[in-house]
Amino acid sequence: MKTKIENPTCINCNEKGHIASWRGCPKIPTINSRTPTYAQKLRTNLTNLKKNPNTPELKPKLQAKTEDLADIERHFKALKIISDTLKRFPNIIEISEKLLLAKNDLEKINLLLQLTNNSP
Repeated sequence: MKTKIENPTCINCNEKGHIASWRGCPKIPTINSRTPTYAQKLRTNLTNLKKNPNTPELKPKLQAKTEDLADIERHFKALKIISDTLKRFPNIIEISEKLLLAKNDLEKINLLLQLTNNSP
């Protein structure tokens, strides 16, 4: 409030000389609530949950099996070999598609020879 009121009137007690938010007003509303707050209710519920021994504790498995890791490592090595082969023989996919369409063994052998002839 930037301007001072010359003769303020309280709306709580209708006395002159103070405003309604003045703490010295005899009729200022007070909050006398003895009901527990949400946090207090929650705190009591949490202590009840801690006391309940019937709840089984779930422990997550954080360790992976060594066999799984070995399989993953094998798969990554196989993918690396395939990737290196595709880099070395860029026409391998094209020739493999032609191999499916080949009518006899001689055509298939010729296609495989093309693969080795085009290699670096």
